[in-house]
Amino acid sequence: WIQTGILGRDSKEGMFVYREKFSVKGREYTVTGLICLVKLYDFSEKIVLPHEETLSKAKTDRFNLMNATYCNFSSVYSLYLDPAGTIK
Repeated sequence: WIQTGILGRDSKEGMFVYREKFSVKGREYTVTGLICLVKLYDFSEKIVLPHEETLSKAKTDRFNLMNATYCNFSSVYSLYLDPAGTIK
């Protein structure tokens, strides 16, 4: 994907705002996140923790995708409360 230009590398480090808008039963929602580089730690250090039990097939699929593309497409999710909209 890098060779064909589908994926590219920016010239500078950065954080990218990601917004997804959708509706459920007529109500509009927006999910906002950040895409950025994070350091990987050994699992035993318990810095980044899994949010659920992962299934073998899903782990195998992700591993195969990483091997084929040299890219990790799996996001790390974090939730926060912001009733005043300060972060927005």
